[in-house]
Amino acid sequence: MTVIAFPRVTDPSVRVRSVRAAGAWTTWNISQNLTDRWGEINSFQAEKKPLGELIETDGLLDRLRQQMWREETFIVRKDGCFGVLFELEFCSRESEEGNTDDPRQYKPHPDVVEALLNGMKPLAERFPGVEFAVPVESAIIHDRPAIWAFAPDGLLDQQQRNELGAALVCTLQGEDYFLDLLPESHRAACWKTLAERAAEVDLFIAPSRYFGDLMRERLGFPLLKGGR
Repeated sequence: MTVIAFPRVTDPSVRVRSVRAAGAWTTWNISQNLTDRWGEINSFQAEKKPLGELIETDGLLDRLRQQMWREETFIVRKDGCFGVLFELEFCSRESEEGNTDDPRQYKPHPDVVEALLNGMKPLAERFPGVEFAVPVESAIIHDRPAIWAFAPDGLLDQQQRNELGAALVCTLQGEDYFLDLLPESHRAACWKTLAERAAEVDLFIAPSRYFGDLMRERLGFPLLKGGR
């Protein structure tokens, strides 16, 4: 049997606000962006990544590629364990300063982060073994708030990946604030379209019971699952 020795690469430290730690700051040791969102190897700064182990370990890369979900995941290594990272970016007033004509349409960064953390609480209960966090803004392009959900290799089956991805994508976190800032000529039409299209969604996760109740009323839903 041939034993392959890989160069020792330490997973870099990134500050995150962890759902497991009730939103407190903690550290994830994570090698990010080993691939792009389509599963192709990202060789940028390859000397700082565990790419040799990922590529040369029999079946590992192909197996992880099968566990990716649409274009919302990357292959990563966290604490020495390979897996898939769900990453979804959001906008805040601060992150879009200079990138849009009216950043007031977005909520302040701290409010967005709190909404994301609250929205992920029920997901942490629903998907044990998946780690949820909001990374420090400097880890994301334009310093945007984002959701991270790390699923170790082999933890989730295809149905569970679909359910987790859909739940993250359909997190409610401030649609009322954005739509109510639109001109009256567009506001009513947007609310009507949102209500019509929302009927196609299987599950919404609201960051709080208050916001869940608010959106249920605004969208005309008989039931909308909210935060707990």
